[in-house]
Amino acid sequence: MSHDGGVAQPPVTDYRAIIDAVRRHGSVYYPRTLVPGEFTVWRRRLRQVARLAEVRISVTRSIEYVIVENPDFEISDEDTLATNDVIDAHLDGRNLSFDDAARARRRQRLRVVPPTGQGADGR
Repeated sequence: MSHDGGVAQPPVTDYRAIIDAVRRHGSVYYPRTLVPGEFTVWRRRLRQVARLAEVRISVTRSIEYVIVENPDFEISDEDTLATNDVIDAHLDGRNLSFDDAARARRRQRLRVVPPTGQGADGR
């Protein structure tokens, strides 16, 4: 997690971590000045790693940023609820990071299951 409570960006030269982050979060971005060497060489290597991981990506270079996106990414209901929790917390004057909200939503989803062979009444 980053210092501002958002999702931390992996290092710009860690291609596998970038693809993993894009798979999990939908996109990552970097200031254009952080991309080492020739942009096309960096992009080609990133695409190779994405292809091996079977993840479709789009790499866009703007004046200030480089954005790597997964066009197939779909936000889960759980992530949508976590985002709403972060917004609600902000409106209430509380600090809540997305990672903490998502973790809390995952905990809510977990339920204790009775041991095998026992019903809901414990028999």
